[in-house]
Amino acid sequence: MTKIYIIVIAFLISTFSVTSQQVKNKKIDSLLTSLEINNTVMGTLFITKNNKEVYSRSIGYSSVEDEIKASEKTKYRIGSITKVYTATMIFQLVDQGKLSLDQHLSDFFPNIQNANKITIGNLLNHRSGIYNLTRSNDFNPYEMQLKREMLAKIEKFEPDNDPDFKTEYSNTNFILLGYILEEIYSQSYSKILKNKISDSLNLSNTYYGDFINVENNEALSYTFNEKWEKSNETHMSLPHGAGAIVSTPEEVTTFMNALMEGKLISEKSLDQLKVITDGIGYGIAQFTIYDRIIYGHNGGIDGFTSLLIHEPKEKITVAFTCNGSQLGLRNIVIDGLESFMEIPFEKIKTMKVSEDYLNKYVGLYTSEKAPFTLTFYVKDNNLFGGPTGNHHNQLAPSKENQFLLESDGAIINFTPENDGLLLSINGMELIFSKKQ
Repeated sequence: MTKIYIIVIAFLISTFSVTSQQVKNKKIDSLLTSLEINNTVMGTLFITKNNKEVYSRSIGYSSVEDEIKASEKTKYRIGSITKVYTATMIFQLVDQGKLSLDQHLSDFFPNIQNANKITIGNLLNHRSGIYNLTRSNDFNPYEMQLKREMLAKIEKFEPDNDPDFKTEYSNTNFILLGYILEEIYSQSYSKILKNKISDSLNLSNTYYGDFINVENNEALSYTFNEKWEKSNETHMSLPHGAGAIVSTPEEVTTFMNALMEGKLISEKSLDQLKVITDGIGYGIAQFTIYDRIIYGHNGGIDGFTSLLIHEPKEKITVAFTCNGSQLGLRNIVIDGLESFMEIPFEKIKTMKVSEDYLNKYVGLYTSEKAPFTLTFYVKDNNLFGGPTGNHHNQLAPSKENQFLLESDGAIINFTPENDGLLLSINGMELIFSKKQ
């Protein structure tokens, strides 16, 4: 059985085993515990609702070699989540009348190809057509990259396409936006970030990164090859405004909440930031869950991975910052989000059924991919069930051969014609057969 299946099974067992009031935290705890035990992820998950902490947990080590456990205060390189900060500072300039989204790149760096056609807006929403610098083999990410050297490389790039022709993600866009901030303020990106965001929100652990300092509670990053192995460190002069920020997940959520509440930029600029083309806005991405609009951004640099999402209707923000991961973070973060969203489990009415109707589902069910059996029985004219040996909950019949475990978000579709069932929970599915 693969490691991922072990994680899924542990999650399923825990979800069936808790009450509705426990499920919010316990199912996340169970998943994170499984990830930690199986050396699948190291990092910190932090969730707020209405600007208040509702969940926080760290797993793994910030330094494996020194056996320093990760904590809520561990600082991580957040990679491309930096782009949201850079976009915010660009819109602050727009609000001050010092910059326009229609202004051309040629006003700052005229030697870049198509600079007289590329606007600030094109850089923000990845429609500049500029080649992605991080795809180039013409530099060493582990050595210092001076601004003049970086610009010289960018100037030599042939465009991928014409400006505003298509949306194509390019780190070069936000490296240039970081440089534009420095040109306008005549300060380093580090100082601008401190003055315009960190100090204004009292974010003492959010700053432009340098060489990793474990003694300053900064995490090292790792890849897994039978054991966690330390990754090389990209010199932070390379990612600049595209990915050089260090922060904690708590402070990342504080920043995101402030941004979405209009505390950092004007309402007009916030609306513009969220104008989406091909899934990408002006420094932020958008997708949907249960027809809810979600905003956010992911990040990755060396062995660091991170994901930040915000659901505006209920004001839930989730940040997962990791310094080692063997799988994507999206499903984990969405599980955390869903746990605190007030969503009707099923928009269908349960139906009344007879005991004879229920008896055909009674029995033990097994699966080749699950190390446990499911037990179902009738009591007081209701069907109960769950993993054998665990607490069993009452199941609500919703339609022909379908039952809901409403407290945990599970759907059980029986298939009497072949003596089986399909268990669906949190987007995962397992097929079981009735034991004869």
